[in-house]
Amino acid sequence: IEKIFEAMGCLEEHKVPYATFMLQGEAENWWKFVKPSFAAPRGVIPWNAFKEKFLENYFPRDLRKRKAREFLDL
Repeated sequence: IEKIFEAMGCLEEHKVPYATFMLQGEAENWWKFVKPSFAAPRGVIPWNAFKEKFLENYFPRDLRKRKAREFLDL
């Protein structure tokens, strides 16, 4: 999705609303639950903050490291 954002010249304040619009099912419910926990100045949630929280929930750091090692071992 970041590649799309870059190609579109997507503004920072649009990234999270655009990305979360695409969430479905459990991921959409997760977002409805965690969204209020973001203290966002001007109501804009920084993309990096959203991405970190999303990855933390769906792709824990240890899993990402393990997958990166597996990839490098190919």
